[in-house]
Amino acid sequence: GNGRVTDIYEDEIMGQTVVIDHGNGIIAYYSGVATPTVAVDDVVDAGQTIGGIGEIPSEIAQQYHLHFSVKKDNEWVDPIKELNITLS
Repeated sequence: GNGRVTDIYEDEIMGQTVVIDHGNGIIAYYSGVATPTVAVDDVVDAGQTIGGIGEIPSEIAQQYHLHFSVKKDNEWVDPIKELNITLS
Protein backbone atom coordinates (compact mmCIF):
# COMPACT_ATOMS: atom_id res chain seq x y z
CA GLY A 1 0.00 0.00 0.00
CA ASN A 2 0.89 3.65 0.07
CA GLY A 3 3.28 4.82 2.75
CA ARG A 4 6.29 6.88 3.79
CA VAL A 5 9.91 5.71 3.80
CA THR A 6 11.14 6.03 7.39
CA ASP A 7 14.57 4.40 7.13
CA ILE A 8 17.06 2.89 4.70
CA TYR A 9 20.01 0.98 6.11
CA GLU A 10 22.52 -1.79 5.44
CA ASP A 11 21.98 -4.77 7.73
CA GLU A 12 24.83 -7.29 7.91
CA ILE A 13 22.37 -10.19 8.05
CA MET A 14 19.48 -9.00 5.84
CA GLY A 15 21.29 -6.67 3.44
CA GLN A 16 20.04 -3.29 2.24
CA THR A 17 16.70 -2.66 3.94
CA VAL A 18 13.99 -0.09 3.16
CA VAL A 19 11.45 0.56 5.92
CA ILE A 20 8.03 1.92 4.98
CA ASP A 21 5.32 3.08 7.38
CA HIS A 22 2.03 2.12 5.74
CA GLY A 23 -0.14 3.64 8.48
CA ASN A 24 -2.54 1.96 10.91
CA GLY A 25 0.43 0.58 12.87
CA ILE A 26 1.81 -1.34 9.84
CA ILE A 27 5.57 -1.02 9.29
CA ALA A 28 7.06 -3.07 6.42
CA TYR A 29 10.72 -4.05 6.07
CA TYR A 30 11.87 -4.75 2.52
CA SER A 31 15.29 -6.44 2.73
CA GLY A 32 17.64 -7.45 -0.06
CA VAL A 33 17.00 -4.21 -1.95
CA ALA A 34 19.72 -3.32 -4.45
CA THR A 35 20.20 0.36 -5.22
CA PRO A 36 17.11 1.88 -3.59
CA THR A 37 15.27 4.35 -5.80
CA VAL A 38 13.62 6.06 -2.82
CA ALA A 39 14.96 8.17 0.05
CA VAL A 40 13.97 8.65 3.68
CA ASP A 41 10.78 10.74 3.95
CA ASP A 42 9.67 9.92 0.39
CA VAL A 43 5.97 9.15 0.04
CA VAL A 44 5.45 6.00 -2.02
CA ASP A 45 2.44 4.61 -3.81
CA ALA A 46 1.26 1.01 -3.90
CA GLY A 47 3.14 -0.80 -6.66
CA GLN A 48 5.90 1.80 -6.91
CA THR A 49 9.41 0.44 -7.46
CA ILE A 50 11.61 1.08 -4.41
CA GLY A 51 14.75 -0.55 -5.85
CA GLY A 52 16.08 -3.68 -7.47
CA ILE A 53 16.42 -7.14 -5.98
CA GLY A 54 19.81 -7.85 -4.44
CA GLU A 55 21.45 -10.31 -2.13
CA ILE A 56 20.61 -11.16 1.44
CA PRO A 57 23.86 -12.09 3.23
CA SER A 58 22.21 -14.63 5.56
CA GLU A 59 20.51 -16.31 2.59
CA ILE A 60 23.42 -16.14 0.12
CA ALA A 61 22.89 -19.74 -1.02
CA GLN A 62 19.49 -18.75 -2.40
CA GLN A 63 18.83 -16.78 -5.56
CA TYR A 64 18.38 -13.03 -5.17
CA HIS A 65 14.97 -12.27 -3.73
CA LEU A 66 13.12 -9.78 -1.56
CA HIS A 67 12.73 -10.60 2.13
CA PHE A 68 9.47 -9.02 3.34
CA SER A 69 8.75 -8.59 7.06
CA VAL A 70 5.94 -6.74 8.82
CA LYS A 71 5.35 -5.27 12.26
CA LYS A 72 1.87 -4.35 13.47
CA ASP A 73 1.83 -2.08 16.51
CA ASN A 74 5.54 -2.85 17.09
CA GLU A 75 5.06 -6.66 17.08
CA TRP A 76 6.27 -8.97 14.30
CA VAL A 77 3.31 -10.50 12.48
CA ASP A 78 2.71 -12.94 9.64
CA PRO A 79 2.33 -10.65 6.59
CA ILE A 80 0.16 -13.17 4.74
CA LYS A 81 -2.44 -13.18 7.52
CA GLU A 82 -2.13 -9.51 8.54
CA LEU A 83 -2.37 -8.15 4.99
CA ASN A 84 -4.86 -10.77 3.72
CA ILE A 85 -2.50 -11.88 0.95
CA THR A 86 -3.71 -14.70 -1.26
CA LEU A 87 -1.01 -17.00 -2.59
CA SER A 88 -1.60 -18.58 -5.97
